Amino acid sequence: MVFHCWVIRPWDTSGKVAVEPTRPEATQETVVSNVTSSALSDNESESETVTSILEKSETGDNDSVITRDEDLETVKIDINKINSALNIIGPVYFNPNSAKMKNSSELKKCDKIAQSIKEYKESIFLIIKGHTAKAGTEKEREELSIERAQTVMQELIKRGAITESACRIEGYGSEKPATKNSQEMSLNRRVELSVELLK
Repeated sequence: MVFHCWVIRPWDTSGKVAVEPTRPEATQETVVSNVTSSALSDNESESETVTSILEKSETGDNDSVITRDEDLETVKIDINKINSALNIIGPVYFNPNSAKMKNSSELKKCDKIAQSIKEYKESIFLIIKGHTAKAGTEKEREELSIERAQTVMQELIKRGAITESACRIEGYGSEKPATKNSQEMSLNRRVELSVELLK
């Protein structure tokens, strides 16, 4: 009689289905957490709300994101640029011993002045400086310089460039001549303008 004997070796794994090792729980949670965090980060960067931006601005975390309206307004208005434009246009000239402008070209200057300041009229203060030549008494010259400044102011008001409450008239008489040359006294019969920011 022949006996058949099978020996099963514990290290023999042939015929068994390999089971995929499971990831430790802690590792799985870490991966999920990273994926979720990444997705949220991408989502937040694309759809950050105005409210969150404002909150950052208020706490000083991101001052460059939101600029206050008054700061924007200040940036838009370049006082030096406006005054430079007024200087290029030049003074408004008048007839001798008169508050009447010299000719029609001086009215055209008023048109240009109005165009230069009209856009900013809510934020600027206009200084209108009247001057005269040497004729007449000191009091008469002062009064005439004020009348000339008023003439220019009224022309600018008519053009909607400024309001009277945003103007200051200064009458210098003959104190600040543009020239001392007796042959060029017409240059002293003038009105000059400059602007400042409203305070």
